[in-house]
Amino acid sequence: MPKVHVETRIKLFQEFLRVLPSNGSIEFIKTYNMAGFAFDGRKLDDLKRFVYEWNDAEHKFYDTKLEKKRKNLLELTDRYLGLYCSQDISYAS
Repeated sequence: MPKVHVETRIKLFQEFLRVLPSNGSIEFIKTYNMAGFAFDGRKLDDLKRFVYEWNDAEHKFYDTKLEKKRKNLLELTDRYLGLYCSQDISYAS
């Protein structure tokens, strides 16, 4: 694989980790009890940013396995946020 492709893949993955870090929204939904308890909706900003920014050609992985996972994650995240918005359980602080 040409060096430029490797560098592009690395940069794209680094950007993915910046937009959707494991210690942000992902950690919050993993550890917070959302069973009817209110929370600051900004805790989900990483997920919102991911759906907004990563649903385009510039963020496509050329590795077919990674691309399939990106699309699946986009779909699941979009559905999750849709459910969140329909429940109105957050509060602004």
